[in-house]
Amino acid sequence: MNRNMNIAIARSLPVSDASSLRLGVVSNMQGRATLHRPGCGDKNVKVSRSSSGSGASSHCPRMMSNMQGHGGVRDRAKNRRWSARLRFGTWNVGSLTGRSSEVVEVMRRRNISIMCVQETKWVGEKAREINPGGFKLWYSGRDKTRNGVGIIVARDYVEDVVEVFRKNDHIMSIKLVMRGEIVSVVSVYAPQVGLDASTTQQFWEDLEDVVRRVPRGEKLVIGGDLNGHVGSIRDGFESIHGGHGFGTRNEAGKNILDFASTYELPIMNTWFRKRDSHLVTYRSGANSTQIDYFLVQTTWRTSYTDCKVIPGESVVTQHRMLVLDFRGKNHRRQVKQQVEPKIKWWRLEGDLQQSFTHKMFSEDVWRIDNGTHVEDVWLSMDLTINKVAKEVLGESKGCLPPKKDTS
Repeated sequence: MNRNMNIAIARSLPVSDASSLRLGVVSNMQGRATLHRPGCGDKNVKVSRSSSGSGASSHCPRMMSNMQGHGGVRDRAKNRRWSARLRFGTWNVGSLTGRSSEVVEVMRRRNISIMCVQETKWVGEKAREINPGGFKLWYSGRDKTRNGVGIIVARDYVEDVVEVFRKNDHIMSIKLVMRGEIVSVVSVYAPQVGLDASTTQQFWEDLEDVVRRVPRGEKLVIGGDLNGHVGSIRDGFESIHGGHGFGTRNEAGKNILDFASTYELPIMNTWFRKRDSHLVTYRSGANSTQIDYFLVQTTWRTSYTDCKVIPGESVVTQHRMLVLDFRGKNHRRQVKQQVEPKIKWWRLEGDLQQSFTHKMFSEDVWRIDNGTHVEDVWLSMDLTINKVAKEVLGESKGCLPPKKDTS
């Protein structure tokens, strides 16, 4: 099936934003969406290209004589639904060279449908089938000695992929259509601690751009190595930190929490009480840390039943694999959606911190006349601090992009 047909199918879905997508943005369109056709009962049907001996002479499964055609038709005959159990994984593999088959074997054994991988160290923006098993890898990399991200999809879901977006060698995403539900999965690899501040800042701005591309109505799952410690204490971040993290928060972890708070994305491996071995994602000698995370939307948090590290896999010695389980239909809580832009306080460092301090001291708010009421003083300071912060640090554009017109 060609690229235009895939986009036409995606556009027909009720919550899709595909009507506004440019063909150039959609690369490696090997996915095929599922359609429901009147007259074919309740079966799910794939639009398939007929081939010799396939028996795919009709769009209706009842007309297939030998079931040698589209493998997805047999899968759909079992009525696989997005509401069924689905397991995501994320893993820093150190290098994917010589390990791709081993990673796929772990996915098969651990029932992982979609795996985000980091530090692939593969160059290019390509897709590759990993045999045996029909798994498929989409990856993005620029240097064979460092960085690189990818997403591996199990055979049953390969044909549901309708869009691949590669931001750079730190961030990429895929979009899947599953029985009318659109799911965006993002694989991320944050710069290591110790690199210059501009590199870290650029990473978070790039990730913001990717998150803002996901319209309301679509599910979003972010998995990856964020190279920061969010810690075990949730103070100040109760809405996105579950209070069951590991270790002590550091500055890089504060950046993670600020980003998650801005876009209302709970950090799922802090929401389940676990033993340390199911929290630690990186171990080197006597040092144990939690640096890999899954982030999802607040409105779907209760649909995820578990998030934990699976220790014991020998493919990678230092990094541990993290999994996230989705199960059952979501009972969405009515929460007030955040549409107000938020100040980027996480940028308050270095030159920006000095600029902020200079502007604050130049304001008249610090001059207090006798008889001024304390509430008036506080209100004036509050307004001034926020005004200066917006000027110096800037604001996010909010976590809720406008709904796309799919008519």
